[in-house]
Amino acid sequence: MTAVAHPSSISRLPGFRTLIRNRLLAIALALVSLLSSAHADKVFFRDELTGAEMWRLTSFSSTHVYSNAYRPFSADGRLICATRSSVHWVDGRAYVLDLFDGHATLLGSEGEGASQPFFLLGRNRPGVIYFGRQDDVITVHLHWLDTGEDKKVAQLPPHVGILFNAGEGLMGPNSEYIPLCGDLNGDGLADFGLLPLWKKGPPIILLTSPTAAFAGKTVCPTPERNLVGLTKAICHPDILRRIAAGEKLDFRQCWADARLESYIVRVDFKTLKVELFPTKRVRFLTHDAFSGDGKLMSRGGVAWKTTPPGSGLPFTIGALNWRVHGGNHWGTCGLDGRYLVADTGYNGMEQLMTLDLWTGEASLPIHIGTPTRPASQISQDHGHPGGSPDGTKVIAHSCYDLVGHRLYGVPTEDVLPGAAVIPVVTTEGFAPSGRLLVRHGYNRNDLVVFYKRKDATHFLDCDWGEDTVARLKKAIGKDKIEKGSHLISDLDGRLFPDGRLRPKKEYIAVVRNPAPPQTPSIDFKGAAAHIRWRPPARRIETAGYAVYRQAGARVPERLNNTLTTTCEFVDKTVPEGEKVRYWVRAVERSGLYSDWSAPVGVTNKVPQTVVLDAYDMPGTTYLEPGDMPEGDQRKIVFGIPAAGRHTLWVRCQAPYGTETFGVTLDGRAVGELTVTDSEWHWARVGSWKLAAGGHELVLSRSVKYEISPANVIGNPGFEEGLDGWVVPEGITSLDSTFPHSGGKCLKMEGDLTGTELYQRVNLKAKSNRYYRLSFWVRAVFSKAGSSTRLYKKHPHTSGAFWVNAEPLRDPVGRIVYGDLFEATHWRQIVREVHAWPGMDVTKVKVRPFLSHPSWGEQKGTVWIDDVKFVELGPRKRPVKATKLLVTNVDGYVPEGKAGREAYTFPTMPVIPVAGLRQTGATRNTIALRWNATRPGTRGYNVYISEGDECPPTKYFRKTTVWGANFAVVEGLEYGKRHTIKVAALNEDGVEGAPAALRARTADMPPETHTAPAAKLPAKANAGI
Repeated sequence: MTAVAHPSSISRLPGFRTLIRNRLLAIALALVSLLSSAHADKVFFRDELTGAEMWRLTSFSSTHVYSNAYRPFSADGRLICATRSSVHWVDGRAYVLDLFDGHATLLGSEGEGASQPFFLLGRNRPGVIYFGRQDDVITVHLHWLDTGEDKKVAQLPPHVGILFNAGEGLMGPNSEYIPLCGDLNGDGLADFGLLPLWKKGPPIILLTSPTAAFAGKTVCPTPERNLVGLTKAICHPDILRRIAAGEKLDFRQCWADARLESYIVRVDFKTLKVELFPTKRVRFLTHDAFSGDGKLMSRGGVAWKTTPPGSGLPFTIGALNWRVHGGNHWGTCGLDGRYLVADTGYNGMEQLMTLDLWTGEASLPIHIGTPTRPASQISQDHGHPGGSPDGTKVIAHSCYDLVGHRLYGVPTEDVLPGAAVIPVVTTEGFAPSGRLLVRHGYNRNDLVVFYKRKDATHFLDCDWGEDTVARLKKAIGKDKIEKGSHLISDLDGRLFPDGRLRPKKEYIAVVRNPAPPQTPSIDFKGAAAHIRWRPPARRIETAGYAVYRQAGARVPERLNNTLTTTCEFVDKTVPEGEKVRYWVRAVERSGLYSDWSAPVGVTNKVPQTVVLDAYDMPGTTYLEPGDMPEGDQRKIVFGIPAAGRHTLWVRCQAPYGTETFGVTLDGRAVGELTVTDSEWHWARVGSWKLAAGGHELVLSRSVKYEISPANVIGNPGFEEGLDGWVVPEGITSLDSTFPHSGGKCLKMEGDLTGTELYQRVNLKAKSNRYYRLSFWVRAVFSKAGSSTRLYKKHPHTSGAFWVNAEPLRDPVGRIVYGDLFEATHWRQIVREVHAWPGMDVTKVKVRPFLSHPSWGEQKGTVWIDDVKFVELGPRKRPVKATKLLVTNVDGYVPEGKAGREAYTFPTMPVIPVAGLRQTGATRNTIALRWNATRPGTRGYNVYISEGDECPPTKYFRKTTVWGANFAVVEGLEYGKRHTIKVAALNEDGVEGAPAALRARTADMPPETHTAPAAKLPAKANAGI
């Protein structure tokens, strides 16, 4: 008999466990590798209206990431992190994606999951912190990306969470602490504290509150990483009294009846002491973002200073009316404090907006979703944008499959709220027939449209034709979509026609080109040309440089197939007897090329240098309301590659009339610059002979403001009775028992619901000026009813009143809560309003009190005295110049934001595709391969169409961005012949001549399984 080893004895054989573990590990690594490559779906697109470029980074479904400060980018800009969702968007796993090679690294395990990943900073190793959850216990994990080591480093106490929407999730210059909110020590009180990351120990409590909760927000991206936004939920006094009496209340009861106060918190990491700076009437830090330099925090359309001596007063940001164009979610773009990004959908279309804090200019570089609601009524999830550290890219999370394909065919300026907006879409992933949930304009009812696809790639004719709105209305009036009609997305843009969920996906939109290399120079040594340059000002994500040479009038050629990582290049094959010029371009990690550097050249071995370099002149263009400095200046250091005469230009504006700046060059006054244009433009500073090397330019201006400090309110202290005031009848009287000043004050007593106190004043409001409304209040409120704020009943809502000065705009804080006051103590209320650019205001309704009915029944007594309304200074700084251009080109006049658009740079030739061939096919895919093309190829557009009914559409299924010369076209019907074209994109994203072929999917019908009739139930057999 042959002996057979029992399984238990096999497991005890020497090395068996190690062997099995190694085999399983190898299999697991292989599966992870396959999974990563399958989901690193880096696909290139272009916005057809703006020309902005966009990559879809991965086919993972993902959750929101409120992308503030660094998040979700690593410090060098190469990596991003996000949370991959399951089908139901819960119990997902975090992942890290390499933008350079597309490799995806999954974090956590399937059982425990992973969420809210954050990159470590200051540890000189690529690491990620993420959070797991198992049986309602949150654990903190550290994953080292260089070794793959993953370990649990901490466990959070019950009822404790990390900062909600914490932009980075870690505090301290070396990522020492994780900020936490909740009951950290189990005493039932709300706490804000820190969890040590690199040493064992309990959470360190920094702030404790007997109120509802703390809600932490964004951690500041500066190296100290010691600032955080924090919102405190202050309970109604009745709730506090019930808690003090020992009553156990549900957390939701405390939170629902709380009012919110927000602060900037600064932590001293040597002593762990904290300082609180009130955010001046910003009650809740929703979707907030620190600027990259940490000096400002933004929320909606306003920002305020975060630096000492306090958080300052809010001021409006941007040249656009944020109520029309403003963002729903904000993020930082770049670490120089200049750019913010936002998603905006207030005009009925979802777009990505960038805001320049140095100039106030806003731009809408790309569309990120479909219009499914009318203006101001969009409810779907927006892009949650966050910018890369160098400011060239923005990541956006979208739940719209449309954003990964074609975008809009109708210019935004032609679209009005309520009008039918036609998205150009494809049918990738759509069944041959099915249903659509349609909504457009102000139609509040969903319309179910049944369709049968007649074209493999779209529902509409290739030629859009004219009168698209009429064609759309005709299409949705029928029960099916015919060829020649238009497809509209569903209510929330989230359903495929067959009812499947549209997954959220990650996209990067390129909002600016990388900065070009600066001050190139050349010298000739023997037979070789030595080209040197300075790196671009923004270079965190620079992967290397490409060097180009043009001999005579021939097409420029690239000299280095692989990028050089140093700032020099030697050309040992300089053509003899010809004029030769060289250019350098920076290439960042995801494959985007910068603009051309200025050229340098050689003619008969004589070096020639053209200077055309642009420099940012840092500094915000905004002032805090009421800030009126006596002088201002902008300073910039620039470089000159070779001695000679150079002309300096600055991009500037004079919004309030002619302004004159003093000009100082290298510490010596050289004249003045007079600016007259109110729009941003280029002004010539002067021309001087300058030596090679660094130079310093200073623009300065002394300031004298024309401001009327007089109070425009008549009878401000009610000493003349009620003259000039409109008061609520029956509840108003004059009180002389305890005025704030003088002998009288105004008293309103009884049912105040819906009442208001106001005065109309004659005021010629000045554009871009602030005005301050202030008054003194005593009050005591009682509640006899409940309000419906936040869409539900709140029986314990304290009294509240609104403050405004119409039609001037109040940035924030119209609502004043009644529990701030008492009957025996005067308290001053101060609010700033402002006149938007172009406002024609001659009369202002100054309203210090409105008891709005939406806050429920408001009963009590209010005393008001000493109302004041005065003019403040402008919101823009005196010196408005943000860009310097240096050139030695005679007669050159700069154009564009960088000033370099007027110069004729070379054009790279397009790249043809050769050798296109079919390498395989299944019933729904076609595999393609083609010959590799020259260095500088950004990717390949793959176009496809079925049959001969319509020419190939300009829709591409796949673009391999980092140079692979193959693709698999998926989602096709079996047994169908297709026309396929592949076109290459050069460094500038311009297509070359495509290669074409005809290919056919496998003629293999889907399997069908039919049970034999004998095995069917008798009743069913009878029917057959």
